[in-house]
Order: sequence, then structure tokens, then C-alpha cells
Amino acid sequence: EVLRHSNHDLLNHLHLIRMNLDLNRVDEAKRIIDDIAISCKMFSMTNKLGLTKTALWIQMFKWRYPAIMLQLYCDIESPVEQVWDEVIEQYLEKTIIHVYDKLDPFEEQMMTIHIASKENSFSMAVHLTGHWEADQLKIDSDLHVQWHEWSNRSCRFEISLKE
Repeated sequence: EVLRHSNHDLLNHLHLIRMNLDLNRVDEAKRIIDDIAISCKMFSMTNKLGLTKTALWIQMFKWRYPAIMLQLYCDIESPVEQVWDEVIEQYLEKTIIHVYDKLDPFEEQMMTIHIASKENSFSMAVHLTGHWEADQLKIDSDLHVQWHEWSNRSCRFEISLKE
């Protein structure tokens, strides 16, 4: 199923590039290629986290939650202790499930994830924008989660590891 979705996405991108080349829009075709390359690099970089479930959750996101576009930014220099893997993955999953069924189908939904992992620190900033009707989520967790914003148009929080 994953390969089928991946192949479908690849063919869509190739058709878009071909269409732009046929219309003599070479710069636009190059921009699409650059965007795809950067996106692939970011998704590949999640493997450096050492968090297999979290990386898989992020990599499968667009197929599991097609109503939300995902932008991923990574600055990963060091892996994270494996003990945090399921905790982070479950927090992300519960957050998305909480709003997903309440999304406005006529509004564009976007989730941006910024991951930074250095030798002694880890942070994951998540910002979901769009429109939904859901109360603020409250999940007990061993993670340090700082909520910056919650409304029916923007959900913004940062996950870091408790000392």
C-alpha cells in the first residue's frame, strides 16, 4: 500500500514537471525538482533520530492523513534515546486524531514540523493551521510539551524531553 501511494506521488510529480517543460516553463520545472529533492532529504534525515516509530509516523503522514499537507524541516545531528520513541509517536498520533475528524473539508490544512536534535537536546515544534472544531487537547505524557497556541484555526506546540 505504501509503495502504491509512493509510486502514485512520484508519477504526479513527473507529470507536473513534464507539463511545465511542455509549456516551456523550465524554471518552474526546476523549482519542482528542487522542492522534491529537499523534501526527500528532510524525510530521510528523520532516520538519523534513531526513533523508528516516530520516523515512520512522519514518513507515512501524508498517506494516513491526506487532508493535511505536511512540511518537514530537520536539523538532526544526534540520535535520541530509543526510550522516547513510542512516547513521541503516540503524542503526535493522539494530537492529529483529536482534530482530524473535525477538519473543515473546504479549507486547506497544513502541518509544519521542525525537528532539532543535538547531542544534549531535542525539540519538535509542530504548527497545524487550517480550520477545525475541537477543544484543546490535554494528554498526560512524560514529554515536556509547551503549548503556544490553540484555536479553531491554529494549533502550535513544542515537544522536548524532560530533564
